[in-house]
Amino acid sequence: EASTDQNMDDIKNLSSSNSNNQLLECNTSLKEKQPSTREEEKSLNQITLCLHCRGPSSSLCQECSGAYFCDEPRKCKMAGWSHQCICATWRIYVLRRNELSTFPYLADWHLPLLRDDCFISESTYHNYLTNILGVLSPVNIDSEYSTVNRKQTWWATELYGWSGGSSLSAKYVEPGRRRSYIDGFALKDSTLIPEERFVTKEDIFVANEKIMQETQFPEARLIQTDDRGLPILSSWEHYYRLRSLPPRSPAALLGTYPLTLYYAIQRYGIIPLTVAQMFDKPLKIHIVGVEKELNFVDWFQEVGFLLPEEVMIEMTWVVREDMFPQCSQSKSISMQLSTNMKLSIIGG
Repeated sequence: EASTDQNMDDIKNLSSSNSNNQLLECNTSLKEKQPSTREEEKSLNQITLCLHCRGPSSSLCQECSGAYFCDEPRKCKMAGWSHQCICATWRIYVLRRNELSTFPYLADWHLPLLRDDCFISESTYHNYLTNILGVLSPVNIDSEYSTVNRKQTWWATELYGWSGGSSLSAKYVEPGRRRSYIDGFALKDSTLIPEERFVTKEDIFVANEKIMQETQFPEARLIQTDDRGLPILSSWEHYYRLRSLPPRSPAALLGTYPLTLYYAIQRYGIIPLTVAQMFDKPLKIHIVGVEKELNFVDWFQEVGFLLPEEVMIEMTWVVREDMFPQCSQSKSISMQLSTNMKLSIIGG
């Protein structure tokens, strides 16, 4: 507690007029270290970066071992004080990193993506998307990328970050453009893609039958349902079996987005769902700070497909107005994702 008080005092002192130069130094360091050539950019992609200024750093946070900061005399850790709010959470993740990165049901396709080099460079993931999955073209310059990949499959925004909607991949995103699962995933083998339909009780029964037949100690691995009949998805195996996907499907790479939302509804939304249905109203959900999700809005149909068809959802995505993609024609979009799910995208 005393240490925390001291840190807050240091932050206040750092914010004073006498210390503004130190803050300015941290905040402008990124500009100082911006790569001027693609060779320099590639070199920087091979090293770890400071969480605050994004300059090269090899010093881990001593409390969580999950973030890098510049060493003294730079004041990046103090200037990036917001890390203190999540440092304890990051420590929990770091302690469970191996457990949380182990997916025994999935085939070996995902193992290269768990190596350390994949966390400090895009090259491993880029190679996977272009040469193994074949969902992106192996291009190296901006003009080629914009020409060849402008179809904007759902994989396009997996690379190059967001950069306020102006990155190499983000600037061609059209949030109002609709895509089927087939077009969005752009996989040659359609058996690797879930069907665009609602999950039924029969699907749960069939999935559990296969678990009983194919696994040891199956009782502990069966898909359960909650009091409202919503399937409780405790692992990727549950989701894959429920949606009849083979373990070699890469759907999990994009599945974290809609499934996190579904988990929140199933785990914490029982009372809001009950109240909404009592008054014959849809459950309203607001998500603030949306970025790359704008590239695969139709993938969020999956949330509706996992819920009973009679459960109505009205979802609103709030996007910073200056972070809309450059080619976006409108900053206010409404669409019906599925029969039970409506989406509105607004600037704010």
